[in-house]
Amino acid sequence: MKKNKPKVDFDNMKYFDDEERDLIESIENSNVEAKPISKAEKKKWQAIAAYSIEQRKKQALSLRLGKGDISLVKEEAARKGLPYQTLIASIVHQYVTGELTAK
Repeated sequence: MKKNKPKVDFDNMKYFDDEERDLIESIENSNVEAKPISKAEKKKWQAIAAYSIEQRKKQALSLRLGKGDISLVKEEAARKGLPYQTLIASIVHQYVTGELTAK
């Protein structure tokens, strides 16, 4: 049975919530001006952004794991409220970035 989600009219909504309203109003009421940057600096930041976007793209990977390990991963993912493939990707990411180390 599908749950009926409340319909939100985003086109006519000024703010999503009080926190967003406060943030937008503080920006609009500030007297901070953007500092122009050189073309070289702009190009540098564009390259950094493009690299960051490229690194976040997903790529399929075929991996064989034992049935028991898969069951344990699925159980742990369920406890954490995550899809099991997301948990596996997170574990790999943490390991290769040094955030997760072997005992």
